[in-house]
Amino acid sequence: MPKVNEIIQTKNFKKNKIRPWDTSFSDKDSHRNSRPISIASLDPNSIILWKFKDRKYIDEECIASLSEDIKINGQQQPCIVRRVIDKNTYELIIGERRWRAAKLAKVNLEVLIKDLNDNESAIAQSVENANRIDLTDYEKWCSYTRLIENKILSRADLVDKLGKSKQYISALLSFSKIPKEINNSISDMRNVSAYTAEKIKQL
Repeated sequence: MPKVNEIIQTKNFKKNKIRPWDTSFSDKDSHRNSRPISIASLDPNSIILWKFKDRKYIDEECIASLSEDIKINGQQQPCIVRRVIDKNTYELIIGERRWRAAKLAKVNLEVLIKDLNDNESAIAQSVENANRIDLTDYEKWCSYTRLIENKILSRADLVDKLGKSKQYISALLSFSKIPKEINNSISDMRNVSAYTAEKIKQL
């Protein structure tokens, strides 16, 4: 067995740099944009919502609670924005609740400014929200349907870039096949899972 001194002499070890927020992404992160980004603290009033945002329902109590937490402890995770034509205005891609809470608290919003096109924005948003338990299948379907109809994402993108199975995407898109009579008789579609929607479609 080689001695420690022999290993040190023959092997070069590199110390990785540690950053509070990792702003560089590897080639393996194909869903993330690799173009330069910057960190900024912005007035939330200089930020507008992206028109293809995926969150339809906002819990005002949750926003109020998050706002108080930001006042006391600060913002723990940055949002992601992109510049619009007017360089003094930004579009919010990720972090709607944090943005609303910062506005309520009247404090600046900590953000990563990224150079994203619509497709990259959609992928970034979808990856961020794919496993969130507070975003229902119905809300995901609403978001994905708008993106597909506006030719920003394709069904293949949902499978290949988000790593979702064809079966799940097919089940998710079953919401569009539910008859209006049944849809109207359900008080809150957010309580219906994708697989339940698929069973209703089959029936």
